[in-house]
Amino acid sequence: MKLGLANSTQDPQLRGLVRSMAMPGAIRVAFAREPEFFPSLDIEGHFNQVIIASENKQLCGMAVRSIKTVYVNGIEQDIGYLHGLRLAEGARRATLLGRGYRFLRQLHQDGRAPVYLTSIIESNKSVQELLTSGRAGLPVYQDLGRFFTFAVNLNRHVRPNVKSDVIIRRGSEVPLADISAFLQQEGRKQQFFPVYTEQDLKSSTDFDPTQFYVLYDGNSLAGVCGVWDQSAFKQNIITSYARWLATARPLINRGLMWSGFQPLPGAGKALRSFYISFLAVCDQDPALFRMLLNAVYRDYCTKEYHYFLVGCHETSPLVRTMSSFFTIRYTSRIYLVYWQDGQIVARQIDSKMTPYLELATL
Repeated sequence: MKLGLANSTQDPQLRGLVRSMAMPGAIRVAFAREPEFFPSLDIEGHFNQVIIASENKQLCGMAVRSIKTVYVNGIEQDIGYLHGLRLAEGARRATLLGRGYRFLRQLHQDGRAPVYLTSIIESNKSVQELLTSGRAGLPVYQDLGRFFTFAVNLNRHVRPNVKSDVIIRRGSEVPLADISAFLQQEGRKQQFFPVYTEQDLKSSTDFDPTQFYVLYDGNSLAGVCGVWDQSAFKQNIITSYARWLATARPLINRGLMWSGFQPLPGAGKALRSFYISFLAVCDQDPALFRMLLNAVYRDYCTKEYHYFLVGCHETSPLVRTMSSFFTIRYTSRIYLVYWQDGQIVARQIDSKMTPYLELATL
């Protein structure tokens, strides 16, 4: 099996591999990257490399190394993110793991990032145990705690208004420079919050700055979030249902529609969703966050979306807000990954600061 870096000529194979590997469960979902794979990586970082494993000219595995600029202890710094691991069934060999990390370490020698972040589904204990074992020349995997992804189900029943002394404006009414300045101000208070300049917000792939929700408490800007529908380049496709669920789906859908929720789509159809992104509120105040989410909910509960996604670290005060909504919670663990040359940076990271991951770019 050969390891190397993918190029644009392999875009169709990469899209095929990603789409062919559905997440297991009663509802099997594949994370597609249509119509092009490489342009969809632009949101991951300012530098991206796709590592591929191939055999007999057939692509059977991939992973992505991305570099992005974030705040580390409140200071701008480039770090890496390791993500997008996909292995076809026949490629899951013990020797491939060691070879893959040796190849990754060669790429790491470019000095673009001293440390990396990655996330692993918490229920996948075997992968966690393997990657944290230190075997086969693996780097250090330092556990940074749990990261919650909340899928907020959209119901057609309108949520209550925010309190009268709070005003929420849309991005078209607020200078982008003010939004960028606020994201930088509050972002420095969280570990690994991405650095968003005004130009970054203008050029983010397929994100429309008018989709910002900006909260003012009195005359002060106190909260920001963006609504980001990425279906133009990323899709969640239902590939199949468990037999019992496929049989019960017509009855379940009648109950969902009667209750005000969207029905479960058929196999081969996409789950329509969007991300809450570019999220910052003053001092991570749960009450302010709830007002922002209520405003988004009111605007989208009557549209053709099934849910929206919100991400929070377990230590974030914002987690408390999510009990106000009907959600399904998915749990991952975040790891700081580094070799010996990243030890100094890793030791200097302030563990008291709440880690932040931009869910829309994972």
